[in-house]
Order: sequence, then structure tokens, then C-alpha cells
Amino acid sequence: MDISKYSQSAVEIIKEANKIAIRKNNVEVSDLHIFYAILTLEEKLIRTYFKELKVIYQEILEDTENALTKLRSAKGISSLYTSRSYQRALLIAEEISRNQFEEKIKTEHLLLALLREEDMPTAKLSRGHGLSYENLNQLVAKKFNEYLLKGVDQETIIRLEKYGTVLTKEAIEGRLDPVIGREEETRNAIRILSRRIKNNPVLIGDAGVGKTAIVEGIVQRIVAGDVPDDLKDKIIFSLDMTSLVAGAKYRGDFEERLKKILEIIKDSKGRIILFIDEIHNIIGAGSTSGTMDTANILKPMLARGEILTIGATTIEEYRKFIEVDKALDRRFQKILIEEPSVETSIAIMRGIKSKYENHHMIKISDPAITEAVKLSKRFLTERKLPDVAIDVIDEACAQVKMARDQKPEELDNLHREIIQLEMENIALKNEKDSLSSHRSKEKEEKIKELESKLAKKTELYNKEKERQESIVKLEREIDIIALEIEEAKDKRDFENLDKFVNLKEKVTEKLKKIEERGEFYPLKTKVGVSEVKDIISKLSGMPKAKLQYDKLDSIKNVRTKLKEEFVGHDDMIDKIINTYIIAEGGLFERKKPVLSFLVSGPSSSGKSYIAGLLADFLYEGDKSLLTFDMSEFT
Repeated sequence: MDISKYSQSAVEIIKEANKIAIRKNNVEVSDLHIFYAILTLEEKLIRTYFKELKVIYQEILEDTENALTKLRSAKGISSLYTSRSYQRALLIAEEISRNQFEEKIKTEHLLLALLREEDMPTAKLSRGHGLSYENLNQLVAKKFNEYLLKGVDQETIIRLEKYGTVLTKEAIEGRLDPVIGREEETRNAIRILSRRIKNNPVLIGDAGVGKTAIVEGIVQRIVAGDVPDDLKDKIIFSLDMTSLVAGAKYRGDFEERLKKILEIIKDSKGRIILFIDEIHNIIGAGSTSGTMDTANILKPMLARGEILTIGATTIEEYRKFIEVDKALDRRFQKILIEEPSVETSIAIMRGIKSKYENHHMIKISDPAITEAVKLSKRFLTERKLPDVAIDVIDEACAQVKMARDQKPEELDNLHREIIQLEMENIALKNEKDSLSSHRSKEKEEKIKELESKLAKKTELYNKEKERQESIVKLEREIDIIALEIEEAKDKRDFENLDKFVNLKEKVTEKLKKIEERGEFYPLKTKVGVSEVKDIISKLSGMPKAKLQYDKLDSIKNVRTKLKEEFVGHDDMIDKIINTYIIAEGGLFERKKPVLSFLVSGPSSSGKSYIAGLLADFLYEGDKSLLTFDMSEFT
């Protein structure tokens, strides 16, 4: 098998097929293992195909799992063999890829290869669910031609992909994240794109507010047909400036490449929309002495309306690079993308939560999402929502996953203890006296006892890990079936509705049985508020105990503690705390200082002490307090 002939996703599928065979103690890896790997690794793409063919994903996955359990298995296998069906599938995939004039063997080619030969176990299993080589091949061709290549030939798409990404293709394959809560900005961009002239929107906003996500939202709307008629069937192509510049050795190479790309877009008669992320990079890109930069090549085409362009950049870079070039600035219509509110950010996080749960195989609790957004807004002010909250959740998931996948401390300690005893035993065996011999036997017995204990604990740990992964998978499955039920209700598809309702009951029952089993080993597999606070504490440098997005919740305790610490001045403390409550309650603008007080009194009465106490209780202690001792200035 020549790995260079396979795309990265196909290589991952083949690796996963081998891992599945090893996990299930199978003697050989077969076509069923490849099929199961495709169903699990390329779930989003497969679900898209199955939806069109009215094949129920959960049923075919369950039948494949059952088929795998019936395969021959042998404990302690030292080497894995490949079955004839596995080898045939790879050869057929190569043939299909060659016939379609593709450079690499992709996921679709592997799937079609598994279904082509009728005597193959995968083909037999799939036929029972209404999935065959003929109908899948027709669907793949239909998707490729009908949606993606309407008015643009395949060769053009291949040429474009050399210097960027065809976002429409990514959307059709279900690789783009859902876009939530940006309806107004998306409508503005679609309105500008629908204009006759000056129809080039540029999205301007701080880093992390979701400019690129809005473009992905437009792509998904185009694919779904939820746009005005003149924008339907358009292709959005994201230009990668580094690919254009890379390898342009000689003068004129860069301009020639860019001209070719722009000619392709121009010849499409508006069917291809050009998207340039970080559009400020076009100023000076590719220019050397005596050559033109990208901006100057683009300007005439933009002026004549020959190409449709969407740009995205930050406010600062727009002012610095594009606004100074009045001719270029005039070509674009600005859309300001502001940071979403806390409520919108929470909605966005809930929408993309499943993506992170699928990736990490970990459950994210709803309070964790709320806390991540609110604490990010409060303590990580230099970064913007929703990007900062997404990073916090992602890192919290990685932390829990790391703790789950790494060997638990108890097992690690047992392993180290065994090694230590073995080292001591080797030293005792070198001694010749009877006492050392007796001690050596004791050590050996102890080693056997600990090894047995370690083996049992490791087995329980592995079982619990599998159990938790199954729970996350089934919970996710229930969420997806619930969405499919709603979709079937809207379409009044009562035949499938009945199937989905029964399937939901079946999956729920399965989940209930796994949960009733109880845990085999104490293992944390859920991201909660505590994990989110850990990450915020690391990123902000704020002690975890002080992480509270609403200071007013703890103000009663602060008032009491201040009065206990600073006895006899309750009226002064009340004045300070009351003013602080008004400020934190949002009754006046917080761009200004909260309050200014002049504390007067005789020497050594505690004027400086109250400042220190306020810094400790209301802020971050000594590092929040700037002290100017005027006696030092004299």
C-alpha cells in the first residue's frame, strides 16, 4: 500500500480501522473495520449523504458494530493480518480514484469501493438499509455537479483550490461550524452583495468577534438556498495570499498567478465570489521594485464591478492600510462587526458545544458555558467574545481529557512501587545469606500481589473510560435524533418520524442501562464550573477563589469583614461600600474611576490601613494598590 496515493483523511480511516481490529481482538482487519472507521471519523459527511438517501445512520452503525463482534477474535494476538476483502477494497478505491481523475484516494472513494462488490460483507449489510454503490455514486456525482459546479467546471475548481479554499465545498461536506446570533450582519453583507455597483462588503471588527464566521454563515445560506435569487448557486472562494506568494522566484511570477485567479473569477460572470481574509495584507503583497502590488491589480476590476469581493480585517489595520488609499477605500462598503453581548455569546457557545464534545469525547455542562462567557468578559478584557470563551471551553475540555486519558495517580504509584520492589529484589538476590533469601521471597510475594492489584485496577480504569465515551456518544446521538424528529415534523414525513421516535426510545434505553451499571473507577469526564475557573485563573493570573463575575453577590460579606477588621468606623465603611454598590450596579459610567475619597484624621488612626483593606477585599490585594507617600517627596 502506497500511502502517498491517499489523502490525509483516507490515511486516518485506514489507521483507525487497524486500531478497531486491535481493540476488538480480531485476527484480521477487514472491510467492515474500514466501514466502521468511515462512519465514526467522517460522521458529518456520512450523515449528509445518508439524509439524502433516507438511510438511518444510527441503525447502520449499530448493525456494523454487531457484525464486528461476530468476527473471529483471539486474545493476545501478536500481529494483525489483512483480509482479502480489505485488500480488494483498497485496490477498488484506487481504481475509482483513477477513473475520476483524482490525484489522491479520498473518503468517498473508499466508501464506494466497499459497496461496489456485491459479495463483500459491507455491501451486503448496507443493501439491507437501502445503501448501494449505484445510489451513493449518483448522489456524490449529483452533489459535485448540481451544487458546487453550477456554471463552473471541475478543472476551474481544481485550479482555484491550488491557491485557497472553496468554502462552498466545505459547507456542502458539512465541515463548517453553525453560525448563531449574527443575523443582522449577515443580512447587511447579503444586501451589499446584491447591489449593482459597489457591491463589495468589508467586515471590520476586533480580533475574535467572528468576522470569518459571518462569511461562513453566508456560504451556508447560499448552499441552503436561503438568499436572494441573484446570489443563489454562487461559489465563495477564500484566497490564501501565502500560497500565491510562495515559490514566486522571478519578477512577474506573483502577478501572473494573481492575474490567472482573477481571470477565472472574472470569466465566471459573478458566479465566484472572492473572499480575502485579513484584506489589509493585499497592500504591498507581492510587490518588489518595479512591480505592482495586489491592491493595484484588484482596483480596476473592483471599480468596473467585474469581480465580487468580501474582505475582513480589524479596525486598526483598516485605518492603517486601506483607509489611507482613498481609491481602494471607495471600492468597499464597510460593515462594522461589534463584539456580541454576553447573552448572544452564550447562545453561540451552546450552538457549537457539540463540536467540542465530539472532538474531546467529553460532556460540557451548561453552567460551565455560562461561567466561561461571563468570567472571560470580566477577567480577560484584552480579548473579545466569543473567541476568548471558545478558547476557555476548549482548554477546559483538553484539561479534563488529559486527566482522563493519562494514567491515574493511583495506578502510577502502584507501578512505581512495583519497580522499586523489583530493584530491591535484584539487590537481595545477589546476597548469599539465608536472611536475604527469605526477604527476597517476601518481596516476590509482595510484587505478585501488587501486580495483580494493578492489573485489576487498570482493567476497571479502561472499562470506565469506555463506559464514559459510550455515554457521551449516546447523549450526542439522542440530541441529533431529537433534531431529526423536529425536521421530520416540519416536513410532515410521518414514515421517518415513527422510525426516529422508536430509535430515540431505543438509544435512551441503551444509555439508561449503561448509566445504571455504575462507575467502575472514579474518573472525571465532564467540564464543570471548577474546570472553567481553573483555566480563567491560569490565563488571567487571578486567584481561583476571587473569580466571581458579579461582585455584588459577595458585598454583604465584604461589608461585615471590613467592619470586623477596622473597628469603630462603621459609618465610613458604609459610605465607601454604598458608593461601590452604586458603581458596580451600573448606575453611572464605568469608564471613569469608581469613587474618590479624602480620608482625614489624626496620625496613626488607620487612614493608610483602610486603603490596604479595600485593595484586599474589593480588588487584587497589594498589586492593585499604588501608594504615594508624600513625606518621601520632601
